[in-house]
This record gives sequence, C-alpha cells and structure tokens, in this order.
Amino acid sequence: MNEHDNFLNDLQLAARWGYSDANPAAIKKKHQRLRLITKSSPRHLKALVIGKSIMYRLVDVLAYEEKNTR
Repeated sequence: MNEHDNFLNDLQLAARWGYSDANPAAIKKKHQRLRLITKSSPRHLKALVIGKSIMYRLVDVLAYEEKNTR
C-alpha cells in the first residue's frame, strides 16, 4: 500500500458512496456542501487541500461513514 492509497479525491469518494455516474461538477458541489457544514456536526466532511486538489483521508471518510450510517 502506498501513501496515495490513504487519500480519495472527489470521484473516488463518489464511487465509494455509489454515485460516481453523476456529473463531476455535481459531485464536487455535493462534497463542498458537506465540507461547509459546521465542524461540530457529524454531517461535516473533513478534507485536505493538497496543491489545487481537495482530498479526503480514508481515515476521515471511515469515521464519517461510521457517524452517519443509519
């Protein structure tokens, strides 16, 4: 496993969550809305800016999924 396996971009996250067939602009907008939610909310999606890219640590994605699974 290399260091890039620990991060997901918007399209990889959409594929993980099952809506990768959506328009890439719509995917980015959906994730942006989740990132803008108050950080104290369980619906807040943590992200990192790496260069010009928004990336999601797999650890944070797993924690988000755990908090938001019904």
